[in-house]
Order: sequence, then structure tokens, then C-alpha cells
Amino acid sequence: MTNNSTLSNLNPLRGLLPADIAVVFSAKLPLEASLLGVETELARKMAEKRYNEFIHGRHCARLALAQLGIAPHAIDKGPNREPLWPGSVSGTISHTLQYAAAAVAPRSAYRGIGLDMEAAIPLDEKLFKAICREEELHEFSRLMLTEEAAGDRAKLLFSIKESIYKCLWPTVRQFIDFTEMQVELADDGFSYRAIPHTAKASTELVGQLQGRYRYEGELVLSSAWLSNP
Repeated sequence: MTNNSTLSNLNPLRGLLPADIAVVFSAKLPLEASLLGVETELARKMAEKRYNEFIHGRHCARLALAQLGIAPHAIDKGPNREPLWPGSVSGTISHTLQYAAAAVAPRSAYRGIGLDMEAAIPLDEKLFKAICREEELHEFSRLMLTEEAAGDRAKLLFSIKESIYKCLWPTVRQFIDFTEMQVELADDGFSYRAIPHTAKASTELVGQLQGRYRYEGELVLSSAWLSNP
């Protein structure tokens, strides 16, 4: 599903996450974006592209936090490069191409949130086995996907697994490899089921995870969330 068109939706993330999660999407780094506190030190040695992504994502995060009534807040980085949110908040940041986005919610309502954006360009076949499990590759064959369609499907699975990893991290605090998680796309065309193949995340925990995906313009979008009981 390669698509080089621009976004037609001013908020392509609408409906990707539950309505009570604050979501901010930005199509271009605004001039007023700035860093706060420890973020300045984190960004000191970044190359220009990485710096722009970093400041853009933090800008979106602050706008999302403001929707929860939280004043501008420096967002530090953990040992695994994860954003360190205020203690009462679950959140996620994503950026690709010129776009950035963030989503946050009270931790009392959500144990974890994952959001991922990728360029809608097929994944190189050489990377399939690093991203996809045998069950997923078998599905490519069953559906008789063309090379390009298989690349699109693999890129979608990559994005969904990124969202799942971000969502699970606050609970499991361990790196989950792409091939340790299986994704089954639902027949509705916008949701999926995650199946763990690792002791790092229990079947019970992952069974509670929900998520959606969408193609929008030149982007592949995916989400994941874990509600609190």
C-alpha cells in the first residue's frame, strides 16, 4: 500500500486510541517548539535530524500533557531511551518523516499506551525474518501476497509491534524482540490481536491489550493500550 500522497486528515490519529486519551499530532516542527531543563542536555550532541525529531516529539508531549492540566514539564529519558513521564501519567511519543505525535492519559486509567508512525514504504524482504514470525510469513503465502504487498504487510506488523512494545514496557520493563510477539489482523480491517511467545509478557497480560491501525496518506499508524481494571 505504498502511498506518497500528503495527509488529507488534519488529525489522522483521531479514533486510533480511546477518546479519553489525550492525543496531539503535528505535521511540521513549529517555530515555537523548545526544550526544557534536562532535555537540553539530552539533545546537546544530537545530529540535526535527530534533534528536530526529539524537540518535535517533546513539543507534542507537552501539548498532550496540557490537556490533562499538567504544566509544561521536562521529559527525561530512561536507560532504554523511553520517555520518563510524570508519575501520574502513562504516555507515548512517535515521530517519522516530518511528523510527530504524543498520547497521554492518567496512569489510574491506563497502565500503558503505545503509538507508532512509520513511512508507508514496503519493508525490504531481507528484513522479514527479523520482524515477522513464521506464522506471519505463512499468512503472507496463504494470502498469495505480491512482493510489494508482503512488504506493506511486514511494515504494518513492524509498526504494530513497536506500539505493543511501548505499551507493555511500563509493566514488563524488558525488551521484547519483534519475533517474540505475533500479530493477527482482525477481519474488521482496523484492529488486531497480539499473541506473546516469550515469558517476558504473560498471555493473560497481552490478552488485555487492545490496539488499532490505519493507513493515512504517506503514513502507517498503529496504537496499543492497556486499560486498568
